[in-house]
Amino acid sequence: MAVPPFLGPLGGCLLKQVIIPGSHDAGLSRNFQQDLSFVSSPAKTVTQSDGVLEQARAGSRFFDVRIQKIGGELKSFHTAPNLMGKVPLVNKLKSTKTDTRTMGASGEGFMHILDDLRGFVQGSTEFVIVRLSHLKDSAEVFQDLWNWIEQPANSPYVYKGTGNLANKKVGDLAGTLVFVIEAKKFKHAVTPPAGGPARIPGQADGFHRFYQSKGGNLPDVLDGLCVCGEFSNKKSLGDIMKKQIDNYSHHDQHKNHRAEQSHLYSLYWTATGGNIEQNTSRELTPANFKQVRELVNATVQKNWSDKLGAHKDVLQSPGTHWLKQQFDQANLARTKFSVKSASIPNIILYDFVNDTISQQIIDLNDLVAR
Repeated sequence: MAVPPFLGPLGGCLLKQVIIPGSHDAGLSRNFQQDLSFVSSPAKTVTQSDGVLEQARAGSRFFDVRIQKIGGELKSFHTAPNLMGKVPLVNKLKSTKTDTRTMGASGEGFMHILDDLRGFVQGSTEFVIVRLSHLKDSAEVFQDLWNWIEQPANSPYVYKGTGNLANKKVGDLAGTLVFVIEAKKFKHAVTPPAGGPARIPGQADGFHRFYQSKGGNLPDVLDGLCVCGEFSNKKSLGDIMKKQIDNYSHHDQHKNHRAEQSHLYSLYWTATGGNIEQNTSRELTPANFKQVRELVNATVQKNWSDKLGAHKDVLQSPGTHWLKQQFDQANLARTKFSVKSASIPNIILYDFVNDTISQQIIDLNDLVAR
């Protein structure tokens, strides 16, 4: 697999103005999957055909990575819902009501992922965003990641800028790994690699906080990245599209906001519930991807036309009116935001990353209104 580098010509754009493919559950590929118990099944845990490096070569630039310690090593994982209450003690793992790590699979090792992605961005116009979510053994993850970042071979290739990342230029991120980590996990004081008192690492150390807006108000983000959009947890195309259209309607209300509320919108092009690969190959085809794009765009255009029609008398009347000002602001955002009508996501997360769909996603940048 190989998709040519594509971010170089977009270097002058802000991150919130570009569209990139992303890897959902990036660490669980066929060649790394290992069942954690007898109830596990590759059909329900494998989400990618190849390892993270090959996904990057196939165009992915946003990696959804879940990490926990398994057998003394930090590894990616994908677990199934726990329907039996507390999980039995396995591999010296603490049993809790919500801990499902023994009912799924482990995947590619964390250090292996980091080394491969560092090699990918080194000397390149490309960047990759690594989102660490659903972490377990978070203190160990923080410590090992910080130690890795500060190694001389790695430090130059980790983004350590500060502020809201959605407002950063693509060119400023080029050649780096951008680590965004669930904001609620920033509670672990760990030892700085250079020594000194334990503390919680921050942006200047390469640790950026990740916030998610799910149909609600946008947070003020001064120390990381906010993404709106939500996993559909569906297996049929119709249900997936309905859920993602609902998610988009929430994003569509975010057109008017302050600079500190800048964020990305993510569409989850994923089919779960049963055999993930079969669901993906049956429902999430390139033709169907075009269909969801057209449906989202048509929905947004209709919403906008309906709003204009409903207030036609006020908008056509002479003089100033607060509603006119509101529509002027919304229209400016609509045409100037991430894409025309803000109708296409910044990140499209999908399973079984491949050249064909990645290129279709990348080509959507031709529609960006700059």
